[in-house]
Amino acid sequence: MTSVVFNRDTFDLPLLLFERSAIERKLANWRHVSWRTDANGFQRLPGIVFSHELHGEQLTVRFERKNAVGLAMLNRYGQVQLWLAATEEAVLDGVEQELREHLPVAPDQEEGLVAVRFWSLQAGDPSMLVRTINAPSWQEVSENYPAKVAAVLDRLMRLDHPPRGGQLMLWHGRTGTGKTHAIRALLSEWRSWARAEYIVDPEQFFGGPAGYLMSVLLGGDEDEPESEKWRLLVIEDTGELLSADAKDRAGQGLSRFLNTVDGLLGQGLRVLLLITTNEDFGKLHPAVTRPGRCAVNLRFTELERSEAAAWLERRGRPKPDGLGLTTLADLFALIDEREVPPELPPTIGFRSA
Repeated sequence: MTSVVFNRDTFDLPLLLFERSAIERKLANWRHVSWRTDANGFQRLPGIVFSHELHGEQLTVRFERKNAVGLAMLNRYGQVQLWLAATEEAVLDGVEQELREHLPVAPDQEEGLVAVRFWSLQAGDPSMLVRTINAPSWQEVSENYPAKVAAVLDRLMRLDHPPRGGQLMLWHGRTGTGKTHAIRALLSEWRSWARAEYIVDPEQFFGGPAGYLMSVLLGGDEDEPESEKWRLLVIEDTGELLSADAKDRAGQGLSRFLNTVDGLLGQGLRVLLLITTNEDFGKLHPAVTRPGRCAVNLRFTELERSEAAAWLERRGRPKPDGLGLTTLADLFALIDEREVPPELPPTIGFRSA
């Protein structure tokens, strides 16, 4: 009789019991597969004989079929691990197909879709939700930007490694100039080497409990299939956190931010921060914008009159009278026949030092 030695830690008890069951039933064909799903549980899976949940991080079930036994694990990131043992390969194929129908493969591998982790603070505890969003390619949206902005973005989109010169990318400019559309394109273009994450509540992330920031920055799972990827952390509309008087108004938020980028906290982290703000560059804190801290410091501008006219012409729309510097949002409003609010005249005067 063959002697089998089980050499696993106690947290691997579900897998241990699966192996024991398969050996006792003399199932000679084994298989292990993995994929990502958007499903959130095993509620409708028949034949479950064992269920185990690990601190809300991972749900494990063991199930049985006539000529097979299986063990399925689903973690909070939607990653499925499936172990099967059966009498023959055809049975393995059938049971695997059943599980893939119950836990369908997430569509984020399709063109135009990207899986994003959304972080927020809920009842004092960090919470993370994975959602699949539409993310166009850079080629699809590149003509929406002024030539000078598009040239910088084009070089950035083509990278297959983090930009050199720091872990911070700062995008700033007037509302409606297309920063969010560019973010979605960047998530699509960098998907092969960077994992997309989004901070829903930046004021809590930088100014709330320190445990929130630490959980996000240090909370990656080494056993995750994508653990070797860089993490692209997107934080939008952070004007108050980065302004010249941020420390007076937002407490330690600015200090935490700087430590995240290149202080002791940020050392060795495979994390890139993409920060956007609608604030004028001159209103941002000099400690944030100084050379050597920002790998990318890009101002999103309006389209020039000729660029806006060409944009409308490509869509078969006439150029309206008095067309001048125009934001991307204003152009879309024109083709959708929505009213564009008049731009306020610039303020004349001096800015205090």
